[in-house]
Amino acid sequence: MAQMLNQRGLRTRQGAEFQSSNIKRIIQHEGYTGYIITKAARSEFMPQLQIIDEALFVKANEMIGKRSRKAQKDKNAAQKSNNPTLLASIVVCAHCGAKMSAFLHKDRYKLADGSIREKVQAKYNCYQRGQHLRECDGQSLYLAERVDRIALTYADELFRKIKSEPYDKSIEQKIRQQETNHNRKKQAAEKKIKAAQYKQQRYEDEVLKCLEGESVFSQEMLARLIAQAEAEVRQAKGEYATLLQNNDDRTTVQQIRSYYDEFLGWANEFDLATVQRKRAILAQLFEKVEVGKGYKITIHVRGTYKQFLGEEQHGKF
Repeated sequence: MAQMLNQRGLRTRQGAEFQSSNIKRIIQHEGYTGYIITKAARSEFMPQLQIIDEALFVKANEMIGKRSRKAQKDKNAAQKSNNPTLLASIVVCAHCGAKMSAFLHKDRYKLADGSIREKVQAKYNCYQRGQHLRECDGQSLYLAERVDRIALTYADELFRKIKSEPYDKSIEQKIRQQETNHNRKKQAAEKKIKAAQYKQQRYEDEVLKCLEGESVFSQEMLARLIAQAEAEVRQAKGEYATLLQNNDDRTTVQQIRSYYDEFLGWANEFDLATVQRKRAILAQLFEKVEVGKGYKITIHVRGTYKQFLGEEQHGKF
């Protein structure tokens, strides 16, 4: 779904490409069923804010729950296996965008003396390309050892960078400034809602006077004014709901410090970690590893950790 939105040229509110995590948050956000929801309170039902009905919301999240449990079960099984690859959960085809699978592939070579030699190697497979399920001009198979080696080199570079540079306090200052700006916008939005509601109530109170012939407004004029006021209330509440949603997505100062400590911890343990542990660390550090024809590789660092790397957004090889 994220790929479809990106192909249509759509972007998130921050101007970034959609990721699967964005889609999941949208599906799981109960506010789209007609409520304004914060950590401390929940509004009454507002029909004008409802995008999906509650039955569909419940059904969708039941499906997510079932898939999450299955994914966790598969992940645990993969971690217990003897799979030698490091990127099986995050490597994707750069040509069609499909997630690749990892498996042991047996190659057969004919030597000069006519004898046959077999060699078993771990490879990443674009299943969509191999089975002609999707239009793809990339390779079907890539040597996992070659792809993993490039990813390890890049990870080592990032870990060396995080260990050599002190924690940047300016990141916390930036977050605090964003928090101040957000609270200012929230207060302005609350005032806007109250002002629009007051205007709507004033026009509605005028209806009785109009029916009794005591109002300076005609019925037609009052109807237009009430409709405009109702539209202003809806717009103001929509803006307020957007601010609350953005607040849920923001990172706090405490989270930033924990992310940094986590990143630094990975850097200190990575060299001596087991294959299974390295696989888990890379899956959390990298959002995805795109592999293209001729082993052209682009590694995307998760947004949570980009902020500790200066201008480092992704690695191209």
